[in-house]
Amino acid sequence: MPSYNSFASTWCCRSLALTFAIWSGSAWAAGTITVSSGTIGTVQSGSGGLDKITDGTGTNGTATLSAVNTYTGGTTVTAGTLAVSNPGTLGDVTNFLTVSTSGVMDLGGTTQTTGLVTLGGGTIQNGTVSTGTTFALQGGTVSATMAGAANLTQTAGSSFVSGANTFTGGTTVTGGTLVVGSGTALGASGGQVVINGGTMMIGSQFLIYDFSGSGGQIIATGDMEMGSFSDPAGFNYSGAVNVGTHSVQFLAGGTTTVGAVILAAGGQLTSFHGIVLQAGGTMSAAGTATISNPFQNTQVLTGVVNHVPAFNSATVQGPTTAGQFLVFTGPVTGGGNLNGNIKLLNAYTPGANGGQTTIGANSNIAMGSGSSFNLNLGGIATPGYSYNQIILSSGAILNLTGASLAFTFNGVDSGGTFSPALGNQFQLFVNNSGSLTGTFTSLPSITFGLQSGLMWDFSNLYSQGLADVVVVPEPSTVAGIIGAATLGFAAFRRRRQTNA
Repeated sequence: MPSYNSFASTWCCRSLALTFAIWSGSAWAAGTITVSSGTIGTVQSGSGGLDKITDGTGTNGTATLSAVNTYTGGTTVTAGTLAVSNPGTLGDVTNFLTVSTSGVMDLGGTTQTTGLVTLGGGTIQNGTVSTGTTFALQGGTVSATMAGAANLTQTAGSSFVSGANTFTGGTTVTGGTLVVGSGTALGASGGQVVINGGTMMIGSQFLIYDFSGSGGQIIATGDMEMGSFSDPAGFNYSGAVNVGTHSVQFLAGGTTTVGAVILAAGGQLTSFHGIVLQAGGTMSAAGTATISNPFQNTQVLTGVVNHVPAFNSATVQGPTTAGQFLVFTGPVTGGGNLNGNIKLLNAYTPGANGGQTTIGANSNIAMGSGSSFNLNLGGIATPGYSYNQIILSSGAILNLTGASLAFTFNGVDSGGTFSPALGNQFQLFVNNSGSLTGTFTSLPSITFGLQSGLMWDFSNLYSQGLADVVVVPEPSTVAGIIGAATLGFAAFRRRRQTNA
């Protein structure tokens, strides 16, 4: 029979409650020992487990384990604080450790090796816990170091992690909220972070991890940098990145692909190797915000050309308040829907392999000084697919001032090269009661991409949105055609058409 010294204690049916006691027994064979407060100072062995329960006080009491124990039934902290003062005091290294809502696991500056670690709303602090299985978070706080060949899962509740963690199995978020409180909170650098649901909130941190996943969202609560230039693959994340008012930089060596982007006034998103908005995705800004470096809206229609898929369904929503703009400082590729107030300060290409852009009703799209409007002509069969086409909805404004017009030829219809022929006509702009303002600073050479004896006729470009392939006329007529392209601009500015 075990012996103990106690001011107030009970022992019955393999269950022990200690209150300000010093337990000096040696083992229990099976069942669970329940402790409320006090110290257990001798080795505990056997197949039973240990449960720290409340002592009925406001703090629920503190119980301390000081011996190197070998029990195999697992450790549960139901209420109050369970403290340890030596390594190995949580029993066998395969024991589970579960900390419930009202529980605190105080590691006392030691390192404890366990099996499955489950946090159900409580706290793990002050030391290191190592496992070769899983850190299963369902709410609560972990400021202790999490180590071992383990993964971290976030499935429910709101969990805060902030330790200098070294676990190597990566992080998966499927529900609830995971709040990242340090740059090392997600384990060893370079680990995989997968977000398939729920939310990950990140403050002012530098996170060297490979992010991916199919849902949920990443919320920036401060300026942050994510990734590593040594990762050539880049990020591929189908969820939303909520930049807010902060600066978010993706540092991966490859392209960053996201499902949605949300910006508030002052927000800035940067990826040094480009940002791709997935097919059907959305980008929205509630005030003046900035997207730096190359940006692509993508949906594959007929394959990928030069790593730039064609696009026809994603939406970019700029702010609607006058004077506020979503600003793109780098090249933008892809069509889809451009709504609100947007500035394109570099090159704009609706799609290198075909693509159509619709400028939403009452939207304001402004090109920047020195920018370019790059249209691909790959055939004549289907406007918006065979070649790029821009549609202006009612009340929409497209300001061309400062931009040049350029053509490329990728052969969408033929699958090879495309050379426009005599009589080909390209409806580049369709004006449905919108307004095309400004003129291009320069147009393609009148013989660019054409066979000998043919030329481009841009005389109806501004009035009707057309570019025609014609026979080279007499020199005096050529001058007249070029002049007509400028004069025809005014007629197209407010041209109203009836939808077919």
